[in-house]
Amino acid sequence: RGIALSVNHIEPGLVRRMHYGASFAAGFGIVAALAALLGWTLHISALKSIVPGLATMKPNTATCLLCCGVALWIKTRTTRRTGIDRLVDILALAAVAISAATLLEHFLSIDLHIDRLLFGQQAAEDAIPHPGRMSVGTATCILLTGSSLLLIDRVIRIGQVLVIATIAFTLTDLLGYFYGIHSLYKT
Repeated sequence: RGIALSVNHIEPGLVRRMHYGASFAAGFGIVAALAALLGWTLHISALKSIVPGLATMKPNTATCLLCCGVALWIKTRTTRRTGIDRLVDILALAAVAISAATLLEHFLSIDLHIDRLLFGQQAAEDAIPHPGRMSVGTATCILLTGSSLLLIDRVIRIGQVLVIATIAFTLTDLLGYFYGIHSLYKT
């Protein structure tokens, strides 16, 4: 016999801390995305990167992060309502579609030109092969995050697994940065 665990059986303080954590993550994502988009709009290099000296946040990445951040923010602030649920799904689906298309570009060596939809000329000034394209790791994390937002209320366990996978990918990238192992975070 399986063990059923409901929110009623979880310590209220833990639920409150998880809620605050989700709210913080949503707020941080929204602020970082808006800062990057503002940096691209106003040509301010310092706003395009979360950490100075590291790669800039690409406009598509910022757009996807904004979609996921707003969707998560809404989820932390509202109870289930049909209209709000649709908005969350649209935002999450937009992030999933952009990140999936980016992964297709990487793996099939094709150019769908989605990386130049926003700020194309500015991004082209970078001296890399696909200057506006988010990395494979970033696209994978956004795909997992957007998918978890789509599934978390429908298939809770799968949504949770996707969040854990996103955290694992992110921690791997951070370890790569800290220890200088470029293969862990470069495309």
